[in-house]
Amino acid sequence: MSLTNSSEHSAAGSDISTNQALSAYVRYGFSPESDNPTQSPNLQQVDAPIPDNATTVSPVYLLTDDEKQRIHSIENPYQVTDATCIATELQNCAEANDRVLYPVLIENDDFDEKPSDETFRVMKQFVTTELQCNPTEAMFYYSGNRSIHCHVARFVRDESSRQWLKRAAEEYCNETEADFDTAIYSRKRQFRLPGVNHDKTELKKVEIQPEWTRGEIMSKSSNSTRDTPESTLEFLSNVFDDSKHAEESN
Repeated sequence: MSLTNSSEHSAAGSDISTNQALSAYVRYGFSPESDNPTQSPNLQQVDAPIPDNATTVSPVYLLTDDEKQRIHSIENPYQVTDATCIATELQNCAEANDRVLYPVLIENDDFDEKPSDETFRVMKQFVTTELQCNPTEAMFYYSGNRSIHCHVARFVRDESSRQWLKRAAEEYCNETEADFDTAIYSRKRQFRLPGVNHDKTELKKVEIQPEWTRGEIMSKSSNSTRDTPESTLEFLSNVFDDSKHAEESN
């Protein structure tokens, strides 16, 4: 899997490829109940093991060799001058230079309020009409609480594309009364990792199929023994490599 370099105002780029000497890093978040800080003060390579007790992960930041050296040489990640920690400083720099890959995610918060087939219908329609992708190029997850997550096999790369995606989701919700969480399309916003228990329900975020009933979805979440992926790269690879998963399951 490679990280792509697309600056189009669309959810373009169906793989992770770097140019020059850029390397992919992410930042992890933790439950407030854990002994860890809310977010890690340092970045971690995308293919490194996910830390114990991590619950969320950031977009992908493409770092230069000099920035990589800073990560691995700094003794105290809080000893920086331009931010609260080295992770935030490097995130800011990557954002300023359009070196961020935002995995395309749709989060629909009406699972508890509407029939499940309607929840999936509006998400598939957004993928088709606004992202101009086939819904089979997506993986659907139950969040463990009130949301369905749709991870699409696409990235948006630069700041204008991120803003375009946010506007597209907001306009779609205004036109259709869909209940997407458009706050997720902001800088540094993290998303919940698969296999993590939701702190309000203790139910896991699990992969599901759009044709499943509500009962089947809840049963899968309640009985799942699947842990989080070994790395964020593994999860992103699954999204891209299994883009026809929904089609094959029908």
